[in-house]
Amino acid sequence: MQQELHVDGGVNTPFLGVPEGMILSGETLPGWRGSELFIIVNGKLGLSRRQTRGSLPSVFARSYQSMTQSLLRTSLAAQGAFARRNGMRISVAAIPQEVEASALDFDQDAMKALFEEGRRRAVSGNGWVPLDAEVVEPPSPQDAEPAAEAAPDGR
Repeated sequence: MQQELHVDGGVNTPFLGVPEGMILSGETLPGWRGSELFIIVNGKLGLSRRQTRGSLPSVFARSYQSMTQSLLRTSLAAQGAFARRNGMRISVAAIPQEVEASALDFDQDAMKALFEEGRRRAVSGNGWVPLDAEVVEPPSPQDAEPAAEAAPDGR
């Protein structure tokens, strides 16, 4: 019996958009002004603020999530620069911050609940947001939530 293992495409790029060569060319492309690009993100756009348990698997999972979120924001910023240069609009659909979800959670009930949340937002017309600086830039340190302070005895 033959077995295969596949890596998620998000390891290479978090979504399909304008090809990298077109973004890096720096050229303005005729005929693109006024058009719109819709990007569906399989995850959340914002930073997840939570403590990581002190185990190797937890640290690896958190590192992977942080890395892919950084790649996502960088890719969205590059798409946004291309869109501004060419007079385009970009709209993004992603899992809202307030929705409990993880890209590493494959529990069927959790996936069904997430699908239903997406369906609800699509039907209500609240699924898309315009791509702007607030979407791709993490909050500044003074805007971030304060970390919980440890008690003097370390607890």
